[in-house]
Amino acid sequence: MLIKKIFFYIIFITTIFTNSTNLFAQFSVGLNFEPFVMNGDVSTQGVSILGASAAIGYQFDSTKSISLRAGIYSRDADGRFFAGSNYSLIGRFAYNNSLYGLTGLSVYVNGGTSSMSGRITNRTIALLNLGLGMKPLSWLHIENIILIPVGGREFASVVYWYSYTTHYKIDYIYKFNLGFELQF
Repeated sequence: MLIKKIFFYIIFITTIFTNSTNLFAQFSVGLNFEPFVMNGDVSTQGVSILGASAAIGYQFDSTKSISLRAGIYSRDADGRFFAGSNYSLIGRFAYNNSLYGLTGLSVYVNGGTSSMSGRITNRTIALLNLGLGMKPLSWLHIENIILIPVGGREFASVVYWYSYTTHYKIDYIYKFNLGFELQF
């Protein structure tokens, strides 16, 4: 029954989009490459500093747009403490044809891996996004974003050899985004 409802919703939304070319023309999809620098209580060897995200956006008018981005920071066998998923809702406010400001909210879900010496407890944190971006080409954007924790700063705690616990926290994350965006 649930699958049938979802199917009808998809048919309904698709019908609306195909009959309203103006509405559909305001959508965009994109892919972002997101290397970052983090300041916090974790060494660089415990951080996966390369990330990627997919984005879907909607442009309200020539100066305002919003995008939903879902991204990952890679996990591997090295016992990464900071690796997981990031979900962002970001608003863009254009100053001119190429320069724009960014603001938004992200939810980071840590998915760090335990190692032989330590068991990790992952946490979810909220981050405020502030930044500047530019579009040198219609399909390319370059963004500088700083993410500041809202509420708790702790993204993981690790118990080593069942004897002592270390808590890892974020002070801020600085991201440099290189993104490709296609508009419909």
